Amino acid sequence: MATIKHFSHQEHTLMLKDEIVCENKPMCYACNKPVITTVQGPAYTCTSCESFFLHKRCAELPAQINHPMHNKHSLTLQPRLLTQSFCDICKYEYWQHFTYRCQDCDFDICILCTFEENRVFHHTSHNDHNLNLIRREALFNCDACGQKAKDSSYKCYQCDFWIHRSCASSTTTVSMPNFHHHPMQLVFAIPDMHRSSDQVCGNCKKLVGKNYWSYYCQECTYFVHIRCSASPNTMVRTKQENPAEFIDISDATTGVLGCWQSCYHKDTGSVIWLDGQNDYPLMATIQHFSHQEHTLTLKGEVVCENEPICYACNKPVIITVQSPAYTCTSCESFFLHKRCAELPTQINHPMHSKHSLTLLPRLLPRSFCDICKYKWEHFAYRCEDCDFDICILCTLEDDRAFHHKSHDDHSLKLIRREASFDCDACGQEAKDSSYSCNNCDFWIHKSCAASTTTVSMPSFHHHPMQLIFAIPDMHRNSDQFCGKCKKLVRKNYWSYYCQECAYLVHLRCATSRDKMTQAEKDHVVELLHAPLSLLDFISSLIGCFSC
Repeated sequence: MATIKHFSHQEHTLMLKDEIVCENKPMCYACNKPVITTVQGPAYTCTSCESFFLHKRCAELPAQINHPMHNKHSLTLQPRLLTQSFCDICKYEYWQHFTYRCQDCDFDICILCTFEENRVFHHTSHNDHNLNLIRREALFNCDACGQKAKDSSYKCYQCDFWIHRSCASSTTTVSMPNFHHHPMQLVFAIPDMHRSSDQVCGNCKKLVGKNYWSYYCQECTYFVHIRCSASPNTMVRTKQENPAEFIDISDATTGVLGCWQSCYHKDTGSVIWLDGQNDYPLMATIQHFSHQEHTLTLKGEVVCENEPICYACNKPVIITVQSPAYTCTSCESFFLHKRCAELPTQINHPMHSKHSLTLLPRLLPRSFCDICKYKWEHFAYRCEDCDFDICILCTLEDDRAFHHKSHDDHSLKLIRREASFDCDACGQEAKDSSYSCNNCDFWIHKSCAASTTTVSMPSFHHHPMQLIFAIPDMHRNSDQFCGKCKKLVRKNYWSYYCQECAYLVHLRCATSRDKMTQAEKDHVVELLHAPLSLLDFISSLIGCFSC
């Protein structure tokens, strides 16, 4: 049997064994996961201690790696993190096992994040696309259980399908002898035969959503929420198989256009489709179902007092010869983007593969999109039988694939559904739409991604400041503080920076429109006691202090 001397256990040599038998479940010292030689292959163990184990792949980890989440320096493998350290990718705060670390930047990655950076997940509930693991916990509405809960998750970047990791691991069959005498099967939507009437959970007696997962007894027409079935007081699992399958692939990304072409078909109705980038006749007219009282004219130039808004998607209409739009010359207040006017009347969508969806000009008041969960009262695709709606932004989002210079290695994918998570830009947990990298778990708020490259804060600093994505190396040896709130600026988060004065401001502080904090008021008081030359300069910017 092969033996090695490993840096994490220098007192004894480790032996590679094909089978490990011990009273307690053996746990890997590196990743803190069970060691199962019958499934994972041989593992290393210390024959002297009889309580030290390493998976073979954990024992053979490279001493240094380069990682796209920290491309400034290489990361060095360390056996244990300091107490109260956390992983800078998944934000898990209590990781005390093998870690890759950059000492200069105080940047750490647990080995679970390095193992799973290319892990792609296939689930039978979503056959059209693979799902990508997001190890960082987030608070969001799950497409499986329908509840808002904080958990790791699996996400489809092609069509916004998003489920809790715990829901993804739901077993295919459960028994609940305290509530029902038959085993129940996992279903991903209420079957068609039962959709005409409301179905109630046999455990909590509350409504079961038609398009959410549940456990179902076909013989008795009995339903249970998947969250109710997972209660320790009610559940006896009868099968351990998982309806999901892990697969490793090197590049799981599919272009958004390719996805659209594979998932949808054109049914133009009364609209004439014209191929080519600029192959259309200006001044062409159509009769559109959303505005039947008048015809619409395709124009390359429109003059109007207020900013024109598209009736279909509720976004501004910027009309040029290269980007014409339809308008009603009679009303002078009705506009449609050309692509919105030419939407197909029916589509097939992977988020609702049971039936085709029909284009409607307006949803009922207080309706919401079943993908992004936004309240929506504009053009939408709807399945009347299932009460399922998708706003057109979720079907046509142009900026779904996004490249940001803070993350040159990979493109970022838009997640329109709001979620609360720890942002890699501002470092704060806030509810927002977001951009995420499905290769390395880089994840930022949409509002942070839209940060301007330069800001001016004349009340606090007399030079414009540039957006930076980490504190410069020359300032990393000492703590840096925000010039506005006086709190610590963390080394690996975004901030605004004046190089000439070595002056830093948090990203959120620079863009905040809140009332002045006490620290800001104290700062103004400091300015009032400044030398006259500086006072004169500030007065010229913000007005006379005597007034």
